[in-house]
Order: sequence, then C-alpha cells, then structure tokens
Amino acid sequence: MDIQKYMLKHSELELKNLGVQGRFDLRKNASDNKDLDTLQDVATYRFVNGSVAIYIDLLPELAYLYGKAKRVNDLKALFNDYSWAMFGIPQSCIEKTNNMFAIGYTFPYLNENQLDYLEELWCNSSSFEWMDIIMYDSYLLPRKLNRFDKSQLEIVHTEFSDEFLYEIYNLFDEDKDEYDLPCYDRKSNSIIRKDYEDIGRGEYVIDYSGTYDQVSKHLTEEYGEECANYFAKLFMGQFYFEDIEKFKACNYVIVPPSLFIDKARLYFKDGNDLENLKKWFAKDFLKKCNELS
Repeated sequence: MDIQKYMLKHSELELKNLGVQGRFDLRKNASDNKDLDTLQDVATYRFVNGSVAIYIDLLPELAYLYGKAKRVNDLKALFNDYSWAMFGIPQSCIEKTNNMFAIGYTFPYLNENQLDYLEELWCNSSSFEWMDIIMYDSYLLPRKLNRFDKSQLEIVHTEFSDEFLYEIYNLFDEDKDEYDLPCYDRKSNSIIRKDYEDIGRGEYVIDYSGTYDQVSKHLTEEYGEECANYFAKLFMGQFYFEDIEKFKACNYVIVPPSLFIDKARLYFKDGNDLENLKKWFAKDFLKKCNELS
C-alpha cells in the first residue's frame, strides 16, 4: 500500500535507505530543529513498517504529532488503511493514543489535567524517551513540566541483603502475568510490579536467564570440579548432550533455579550450601541488571 500520500517532506524509500539508526538520528535532529513535518514522516514510516512491539510507544507519539498538525482526517485514513496492524493493541495504549491526539490538537492551550497527564508520562521511565522528542516546544505550555531524571539510569547496586535475595529467588518461579509482572527496579534497588507495556528503562522482569556455562563456572570455583561434573551429568541428558565438557561450556541452555535446587538437595548435606546457591542465583540476576551498557 502506498503511504506517500501521508508523507510531507520525505519519501518512504528515502527513510528506508536511512536504516534504523539513520531514522532515529533524523528524528532527533527534527526534534532539535522543531521540524514537525519530518517528525510526522518518521512516525508514519515506523507505524507502517513496524509491529505491535513498538506500537505501545509509537501510537501515542504518532497521534500527538498528527493532532498538533491538525491532520484529523489523515490520521483516521491512515488507521483505516492499516487497521489490520492495530490488532492486539492493548486498550490502555488506545486510550493513551486518543488522549495524546487531543493534547496535540489543543497544544499549547492545555488545562491542568492535561498538563498533569503529560508530566506523568514525561516522568515515567517507560515513556520519557519519546516524550523528549515530541515536547521540543514545551516552553509554550502554561507551566513548566517535570521530567524523568536520566541520572537515575547511571545508578548501580552491588550489595543486597539476604532477605532481598530470597525475595528475588522466590519470584523466579512465580507464574508470570503480563498485567502484573514482578520487576527489579535498578533505580531504587527494589521490587515493583508493572504491566508489560509499562516496563521502562532500568526495570527488569524477575526471571532467571543465566546460561549453564555460568552456573557450571560458579560450581567449579565454589565447590570444585567433582561437584560441577555431578550436576552436569544430571542435566546433560535432558538437553541431548553426550559430552560433559561441551555441556558445561554451553551458553544457551538455561536450567531453572528451582529445578537445580531440587536436585541439589541430593548432593549437599549442609543446608547452608542450598541457601547459598539460592542467593547466588539471585545475585547473578541482579548483577546482570546492574551492568550498564
């Protein structure tokens, strides 16, 4: 389907040839230069060529930009042309999209409720990045809005209480519900609960993803080669390995911590060793969460 009728300054081919990073650079430059037309073009391209995975953030951004440009009929036509792409979008995202269109349309003459709504989005770790892009002229608003403090993303933690480690470990096995996910918040070094679509920067679903090579390395360093071999022999058959050393070095197999601990009861005579293993699994998860990229 031809989307050129929705484009204002750029062609679909031009944006395609820029690549992902090029489009994000163009988007950032357009925000810096208050170029509403280019921002709409990039958002339109991303919508047409994107997927549900990016729509949670993109649809509110797109609606705001079209609202700000007073392109009511164009947005309706765009959504109608690509109605199939909207399948599976959470209702909360639809509501946010509607709200942002109305805010964009009336910008900058917003009431206090609308200002509070924007401020909440801008302070949220899951939405501040696209808010930074579209609120390039927020100085026109009736009052200054608070925004997310990005220095929080530089916070790292290395010390955790035993109580906290046990909390993390116990949550590995919780049945995960996308509307009530247990998450580790690195910014506050705490456990929070969020809907999947609201998880932001510095927040991680509590679910162990360490591969077996890392577990085997810990067993070898802490308990010796004999211990590492014992557990490798227990699990390798389940993953169709015949060579014990290859399994110990495997960097894609994940053994759930609870299954590992269950088997460890047969090996360790000292209950403290089991507790230390639980804490190690939790620490391993938290260590990864606190590694800045």
